Amino acid sequence: MLPGDKKFFSEDIKVYRDHMRKHPESTNIGQDILSEWADLSGINKTDLMADNPLSKATQLQTLQDILKDVESDANYQTITRHAFGTVAILPDTQNLIGFDVSIENKGVDTLPESFSGPLLVNHLLNQAEHLFVNEIHGPEAFASFNGKYYTGLRDGRIVEVLPDRIETVAWLDPKKVGPEVCSKPYKFQCGRALGLRFDSKGTLYAVDPHHGVFAVNVQTGAIKLVVDTKEIGAKFLDDMVIIEKPGGAGMIFYLSDVSTRWDLNQAMFCAAEHDRTGRLLSYDTQTKKMTVEYENLAFPNGLELTDDKSALLLCSINDRLVYRYGISGPEKGKLVTILDNLPGEPDNIKRSADRTRETFWVGIYTARNKHRPHFAFDVVAKNVYLTRFIVRLQFIVGSVVEWYAKLVDSDCLLKIGVGFKSGLIPNMGHCEYGMALEIDAKGNILNSLHSPDGKTCALSEVFEMEDQNDGQRRFLLGSATNPYLGRLSLPVSAFRTASKLETKQKETVKLGETPKPVKTVESTPVKTKTAESKPPPQAKKTSQSAKASQTSEAKRDEL
Repeated sequence: MLPGDKKFFSEDIKVYRDHMRKHPESTNIGQDILSEWADLSGINKTDLMADNPLSKATQLQTLQDILKDVESDANYQTITRHAFGTVAILPDTQNLIGFDVSIENKGVDTLPESFSGPLLVNHLLNQAEHLFVNEIHGPEAFASFNGKYYTGLRDGRIVEVLPDRIETVAWLDPKKVGPEVCSKPYKFQCGRALGLRFDSKGTLYAVDPHHGVFAVNVQTGAIKLVVDTKEIGAKFLDDMVIIEKPGGAGMIFYLSDVSTRWDLNQAMFCAAEHDRTGRLLSYDTQTKKMTVEYENLAFPNGLELTDDKSALLLCSINDRLVYRYGISGPEKGKLVTILDNLPGEPDNIKRSADRTRETFWVGIYTARNKHRPHFAFDVVAKNVYLTRFIVRLQFIVGSVVEWYAKLVDSDCLLKIGVGFKSGLIPNMGHCEYGMALEIDAKGNILNSLHSPDGKTCALSEVFEMEDQNDGQRRFLLGSATNPYLGRLSLPVSAFRTASKLETKQKETVKLGETPKPVKTVESTPVKTKTAESKPPPQAKKTSQSAKASQTSEAKRDEL
C-alpha cells in the first residue's frame, strides 16, 4: 500500500530528469517510476520491486494508482508525458518562467444546433452607427443618471456620451501619473472601468480590476477608492450591483471577481484554460466586511439586479450561461442556472428600458452554432496540446519582447510585447458574428439582434436608453476591444412582442430539447479552493475583514 498523501512536487520532477540523464540506457520506465516513488515515499524498495507474483501485482496496482492521479495533478502529467515519450511542446513552463496553463474546453457540442426561434437570423445590428471611430477604445460599460449617459474607456477616462461628441469627466488615475501615461494602457499605471453604476444621489461607482471600486464625482472629476482589491484579496474585479440599505446605513456592493489566478491583462488565458476560480463577492461599505457569496465560478462577469431585488442575474463567460443567485427570501444563497448553452460568451447584462416587462439585454462576444463554429474557440480549442502550445508560446514571446523593450526603453516594442503576452497579438479570438440577446428574468430568450458579417461585433454591453415614447428603442453598444462606440435605433415593430410570443408553442433556449426542470445548486461549504473542472461550482459563504427552452419551431434556418 502506498501512502495516499504523497505527491510529486516540482523538485521531484528535477530528480526524475537527473535520473534520466544519469541513466540514458534505462528502458524499463515503469520500474524507474516505481523506484523513484519508493524513494520519495519512504517505503521498502526491496519488497516493492521483488520478483514474485505478489510484488508484481502490487507494482501493477501502484502504477495504476499513479496513472489515476494524472488527471488531477499537473506535475504527474509532466512526468507521465516524459515517461511514455509524449513530451508536450514547450514543457514545464511553470518551472522555467513561473507560468503555465491547464486547458479545458466546453466544446462545440454545447452550442445551439442552429439559429432559429428567438435566435432567428436578422441583420438588425448592422444598422448600428459607429461613433468616434479610433478616437476612443474599449467603451465597455454604461451608466445613466438624470438623462445623461457615461462610459469608461481603456485609457482610464470616464466620459459623458453626447449626441455628437464625448466629454471627459474624470480619470481613474490614483497614482496621478497624468493623461499622457494613462493613454498608454500597456504600461498598467491607470485604472479601467469595466462596470459602472450610479447610486440614488448621483455618485458614479466604477469597478476597476486593478485597484478596486472608485467613487466618481461626475461634476468635479474627483475620485476616491472605496474598495481596495488588495484589502479584499481580489485580483480581477469586473462588474457590480449596488443595494442601498435603508436609513442611509451604507450600501452593499455585489461584485464579480473573474479569477483568483489571472488578472485583466491575462484574461485570454483565463478563457483559454476555462478557469474556475471566479467568485461572487459582497462588500458592506458600513462594516467594511467582504463576504464570498459563491466561488468556483467560470469567468463570472456581468451582474444585474432583478426588479424585486431578491436575486442577481450573473453571466459566466467560460460556461456560456446565465445564473440566478438569491440574495434575500427563501432562495437566498442558492445558485440556479436559468439559461445555458448560449451561442457565444455572455458579457455584461443590463435591465432593459421596457417597464411593462422585466427583461434584460446580454452582450455576446462572438456568436456561433454547431454548423458555424469559431476557429479558435471551438476548433483549435478541441486540441488541448495545441492550445497549450499556442498560449505558452504567446506568453514566452511576449515576455521576451517586453523585457527587451524595457531594456532599450521602447514604447513601441513594449506595446507589442504586452500584446503578445496578453494574447491580443495575434488576435485569434477575433469576433466573427455579432449578437445581442433580450431575455426575461426566467431565462427565456425573447429577442436577438444579429450582425452575421461581424460589422458590429464583440459586444460587452447592450445598454437600452430611456424610452422617448416615439415608437423607437435606442441602444448604446459597448465593447472591451472595439475602437468605437455603437449607437442603434430600431422601431418597436422590429422586435418580437409579448402577444406574438403567447401565440407560439413554448420554445426552449436549448433549441430542440424538451424543457427540463431548473436545477438548483445548493449552497454547501467548499472544502478546498480548487474548483473541479466538471461538476457545478460549489458555494462558499464566509465573512472576513476588509483588511485581511419550451419546444423549438419545426423548421430551422441554419447558417
